[in-house]
Formats: sequence, C-alpha cells, structure tokens
Amino acid sequence: NLTASPAGINLKKNGAKKAAVQHTEPRRELNSKNSQNALVRNQQTGERDLFEQRPNYSSQCVCLSKVPESKVLLECNKCHSVQHDYCMNLNAELNPYECPSCLLSKLDPLLQRKRIVIGPNIIPTLNENLNGIINRSIHEKSFEVTQEQLDSSSLYIRCIRLDGKDLGHYWPLHSRLYINGKLVETFRPPKDQAPRKRKDTPKLIKAEYCVAGTNQILLVRVNSSKELTERQNKLVNIDKAYPYVFSIVEITRFTEESLVEKVMRESRPSLEESRKIFMSKLRKQYKISSSEDCICEATLIQVPCTDPYLPGTMMQTPVYGKRCKHLQSFDLERFVRMNGRMSLWKCPYCFEKAFELEVDTYYEALLASIKSLNIHNPEISVDRYGIFTINNYIATFDNHKFIIIEAENENESECKDGVESKKESLRRKRGILV
Repeated sequence: NLTASPAGINLKKNGAKKAAVQHTEPRRELNSKNSQNALVRNQQTGERDLFEQRPNYSSQCVCLSKVPESKVLLECNKCHSVQHDYCMNLNAELNPYECPSCLLSKLDPLLQRKRIVIGPNIIPTLNENLNGIINRSIHEKSFEVTQEQLDSSSLYIRCIRLDGKDLGHYWPLHSRLYINGKLVETFRPPKDQAPRKRKDTPKLIKAEYCVAGTNQILLVRVNSSKELTERQNKLVNIDKAYPYVFSIVEITRFTEESLVEKVMRESRPSLEESRKIFMSKLRKQYKISSSEDCICEATLIQVPCTDPYLPGTMMQTPVYGKRCKHLQSFDLERFVRMNGRMSLWKCPYCFEKAFELEVDTYYEALLASIKSLNIHNPEISVDRYGIFTINNYIATFDNHKFIIIEAENENESECKDGVESKKESLRRKRGILV
C-alpha cells in the first residue's frame, strides 16, 4: 500500500489499478521553507526544475492553495499552470498532462470556453442530517452574472471526474445542485444500468435560477441514502473513491461550418511536421526506435482512405484526435456533423475523446496524388519504412511530394513480386529507415 499523507489522501495499489480516497480535510498552506525543494514535472518531456526557479509560477490547483504542498508538482502541457500531483488523483498519469481548467474548457468543441466564471473547484461530500437537510453555507461559492449573459444563455456548469480515463463530462453519481439556496437538480445513479450509461451533459444556467448580480452556487455529493436501492448505494460508495471538479464557464457558440473552418485554419501543420507525426506513430506501431538500422519483415498496416462514417466514400479532409495514437484518419466534416448532434466527440477507431482535432496534412497529400490515378476502390497500406502500397502502385515521399510508381507485371502473382522488389530497391536507395 502506498500512502500519501499531506492531504489526508490514501493511495491504495491493487495490481495495476489505483484508487484514491477523497479529501477528508481542507488543505492548509505551508510556509515557504516547505516549497524550496518542490520539483515541477512536465509529464510529456519528463523534465523537472525547482519551483523557486519559476518566477512565472501560476497555481490553478483545485485545492486553491497558492503554495506547493508536495515534493512534485505537475505542469499543464497547454497553459503551463502547476498543480499538486496528489490533488489530480489518477489524472496525474495523463500523457500529455492537462490541468482540470483546460479539460473543462474543451468538453464540447461547438461550445468553446470564452471565460471562466468559477473554478475549477473540487466538489465536497456532505452528510445529510436526520431531516435530509444539508448544511450548505460552508461550501457555497459566489459568482457574478450579467443580464446579457442570462439573455444569451452563455453560462454553463461543467464537471469532470479525475479518474485518468474518460475525459468526458460526468456528474457525481449521487449529487445535488443548488443555486441561490434553491434545489435545481438531483443526480442519482441509474437503477438498472451501468453507472456510465447515464446521459450526462453540461447544465445551462437559466434566468429562472439566478439574477443579474451576485449569486450563490453549491454542487455537493451526497453519501448513500435510504431513498436509493442497495445496488445504487453500492455504486455511490465505489464512486466516492474519485474526486470530481466543476466549473462555471461562459461559452462562445460555433456552428458546424465555422468549427470546420476553424480546424482547417488553426490546426493544419505543415507537410514536413505532419510527416514527422505520421512516422513517429508508425515507429510506435511497429515498436521500433528511430535509431534501428536493420531490415525486418513486418505485416503491413492498413490505412483506409474511405471515411468510417460512410464506407466507400473517399475522405476529403483527413483528421485525427490529438490523443489518437493510430495511423488511421477520419473525415473532418462528417465527424463534426455526426458528433455535433450526439455530443460524443469520440474517435471512430480508438474511441478516445477527440475534442481537439488536427488535419493529417501528410495523408491528405497522399490522397490528392491517388485521386489523379483514378483508381477504383484503392486499398492503402504502409510498411515500417513509410512506403505506401496502393493496389498495384507504390508511393514514396521525396522532395516534399509523393512519387507513385506502377508495377509493370500484368500477372497478379508476378505483380506482387514486382511491387516487393521495387519497394526493396526504394528502401536501399533512400536508406534503411525513412
């Protein structure tokens, strides 16, 4: 068993899985002497530097402490704010690591964050008294609302679970939401379904809940209750092991067309950068390093040129999620159209959340070259050296463009041999590893 005592959190290791007991007491600020040896860790690069060497230190931790309390701090890969490793629970294992503020900001690409009104704050767990009443005054948060925000319906409450897995929006299984002392909604675990089958969506702050000016909000988790069944109470007890974080954000609405334009304008790497990303993924697929210099036979990886949402149709703009580790892409417009209606935003291949998209410029250039050949139903695969096979053609990248070579043999079996011989000569001509 691994124990981390500074915040009253116990981390228990059971095989490969970890579960964290929620916060039992508010965190206290330590004096500056305790922070002199604190290390800031970048989860993606693994680099560490001393806290005292970071003059632009910005703490956005959910514990609201301004002084580091742990020996190791996590640096967000996007906003470069710093959080305590034990406060982030299993989210500390995300690679690249992102803080709760950045995760809450991108839960819906069509509703992008304009400004943070409150948070991110950890959701407390309170016990009911004998009359079923919760003491709310201690944990209520104040926030300001303008009449323009109420009229435009631009304020949303978002919530995530720090479990290091699914990065979607989830409310605590058993919780209550109060605004200005009024119970707005009660969330209960499903009776006959798995807990994650419940459809959780961000909550719109309506004009009927609050007024222009200062308002009070409380989102609180409730322990097991008599109003729940035995199975529901068991699910609630399991869910207590993971902390939840909520935030109030002001959003900017995007249409599907404007989101597509934004991705194509802001998330389109250069051809060389896209090729480096593709080759890096390819090496990981074949589990080789960039320094390996031997030729080994390996199975080809299929890279479909058709869209998974509409089989048989060529992709127009191939994209992938920034957390995707596979080589396959999907069509940008169809992905936005499908997920914009269902608010899932999941990659059709790895089912990871794809809130952030990036255009696969390298594969897009290959598709443009293939279209000029007028090949019916092209089947594309790639070997470990980055040489593509398209039916009876070979495509290799050289001098910032794709060069496509046709096999000369007419017989099908001889044609395959011809393809392999040409690929072998290309490898030797261009070097062992592309």
